[in-house]
Amino acid sequence: MADAELTQAGVFITRTGPARTVAVGAACPASMHRPGVWRMDDYELHKQLYKGKASILYSATCKKSGIPVALKLYRKPRLSELNWFQVNREIQLHSSLKHEFIIDFFAAFEDADNVYIVQEYAVGGDLYGELKRCGGRFKDKNVARDILMPCMLALQYCHQKGVIHRDIKPENILLTQHKHIRLADFGLSIDATLERPVTRAGTLDYMAPEVLTCPEKNRPEENKDKAIFVYTQLVDAWAMGILAFECLSGRPPFERSTRTETYEHIMYRKHSCPTYFSKDSVDFIARALSKVASKRASISELLAHPWIAQYSNPKDSRIPAYHPTPVPAAQAKAGEEGGAPSSVLDAGKALSSTGEASGHSGDSLAETVRPGGGNRPVPVMPTYSHPELMPPVQIPHMQPPPPSRSLSKGPSRPPALTIQPVASGELPSPGFPSPAGNYPSPNVVVPPKSKFGTGIGSDGSQDLTGVVDKHASAIPHPPTHHGVSHAAREDQAH
Repeated sequence: MADAELTQAGVFITRTGPARTVAVGAACPASMHRPGVWRMDDYELHKQLYKGKASILYSATCKKSGIPVALKLYRKPRLSELNWFQVNREIQLHSSLKHEFIIDFFAAFEDADNVYIVQEYAVGGDLYGELKRCGGRFKDKNVARDILMPCMLALQYCHQKGVIHRDIKPENILLTQHKHIRLADFGLSIDATLERPVTRAGTLDYMAPEVLTCPEKNRPEENKDKAIFVYTQLVDAWAMGILAFECLSGRPPFERSTRTETYEHIMYRKHSCPTYFSKDSVDFIARALSKVASKRASISELLAHPWIAQYSNPKDSRIPAYHPTPVPAAQAKAGEEGGAPSSVLDAGKALSSTGEASGHSGDSLAETVRPGGGNRPVPVMPTYSHPELMPPVQIPHMQPPPPSRSLSKGPSRPPALTIQPVASGELPSPGFPSPAGNYPSPNVVVPPKSKFGTGIGSDGSQDLTGVVDKHASAIPHPPTHHGVSHAAREDQAH
């Protein structure tokens, strides 16, 4: 079977069987294609970055093309039923994606004992490490222009294809050598045209309220008949609001000392922005963090927000026109005064936003007009193949979980750095790319290659063995530049 046929056929990995190519990614360069079965012998292994009970992560080079890659090996006998399903789904979804701001998926292949995934090797580390390396927060314009815009363009592309990421966080946003953003880790993603998103999945600090109301599961087929819990791609829009807040302040808005407290604040408490947040950033965050999903701005609407659009190329058709709806005064009140302090980082110029839109047409999400006034389009889920589909239902008054549930097991991540006002010259620049092509800025020390900066993602080397209801979202990382460990937040992977 040809490479293209393998990708389109949706071939799943097998428990046992002969060596074969499982999928060749849409982003795989022609120089890496080969007529026969892909094998480990095709790669020169350089360094073992991580070894767990079920997986090993290597940095490697493709012998045929000379392209550096991240190669992940899963040991088949050690994957649980749920883990097996997740690896299959990640291969199916990520292999179909090709976008300038998504980490490239090259191929997946297998033999009788192992499954192998080959991806782009991002040597610049992840955004969480960069944030801490730079003192805990970025300047307003760098967050809008260099981080949120490329991430949302990637998500807009995913949503047009029916894919919900479900695990947006700084650890899953990788950086290339020149500090270009790459969205990574589709291990918890779901194709909403094929499956119902009805399970609690993601990282607590970044979970939307409607995700927290969903049950967990032990087996792939659980909860699929519970249409009352169905949520939409708007959970990724919520995550963009959390990401904006964390990049500007150094910590997520609802993070508290215990998981139960964090849960309560996500569900019932309003966020409060520091006074140095700009007025535009406060408005952006307020629109993204509406606890009622039907009132939340979509990714396309957030892309059109003035805070983001001011840095976009006017000729870029991917940035839609902005047609705002009023945000309640109480919701937008916090942090309207003042701009960012001089101590906030002053990074480089804009990421180029002139790249051509992807040629993938995908299945466009349906849009409808919200009943009851206004002309704001509200994205809804694509038509499901499941005959019993019910529309999403908001459940605003769910009670927090009892102490015995997993959400009460300690803090979701170590406390963020406490940022004291300092002169701008005292902090390093993150060195985001500039139009002149000076990559990176002269005053930047580029972090060395490490296990955090791979195409697999900062949690790509997680150990999946024996994990049922949840798994650690990051491998055991050593202290980073500022003594803050990346081993922080936990995913609930379903």
